Amino acid sequence: THTHTHTPESAMEEVEYEAMVPQRDLGLMDIFVVKVLGCLSAEEVCRLSSVSKKWHQAAKSEILWKEFCTQRWEHKWLPHTNIARNDDKKHWKMLYVDMEIHSKRTEITEKELCEYWWRFQFKMLHGEGQYQYVRFTGSAPLGLLHMEYGYPPLRWSIGKLEAKDQYSSHRGQRTGAQVIFIEHFPGHKVSREEDWRWTIANQYVEMNSI
Repeated sequence: THTHTHTPESAMEEVEYEAMVPQRDLGLMDIFVVKVLGCLSAEEVCRLSSVSKKWHQAAKSEILWKEFCTQRWEHKWLPHTNIARNDDKKHWKMLYVDMEIHSKRTEITEKELCEYWWRFQFKMLHGEGQYQYVRFTGSAPLGLLHMEYGYPPLRWSIGKLEAKDQYSSHRGQRTGAQVIFIEHFPGHKVSREEDWRWTIANQYVEMNSI
């Protein structure tokens, strides 16, 4: 007897293979098995799919994985509504794995940085409703951050926090962390929230993807 360790990457390889194999129509017993699997977590279903051919077939059910996606994403930030609607018509299991891998990323791309709107707020005013919406445009080193008021367009670039960085000693940031540099201001650390939003912040300001 041996066990399989399911990781997002290994699950993706399995899904890509299964996408090429036509799925049979589910029989009455298969429908019963799908209902049983629906009471489990996605991780448990992946493990049980190796029990038998019948369980493996039922564990590929589009209905099952669509429900897993709906439950998993209920309180998560999805940057595009077409993801939840599955406009690209991907297999729901493949989409689930895609988003799990995406959610674990801790570094943002230039494309994503410029694609989203950001809610900007000074930390000393946090909770007082005083914020503005800002937008990154272009690409480093010629990219600009556009604010609604208070500042002219500001140049930005993406880099890494180095040990010699003058701010690293008192900001608690790890060396090698991704940082957005904006003009002469202290670097802004990039991080992910529990709801999958991106946060860009230094000791003075915070920006959240919206």
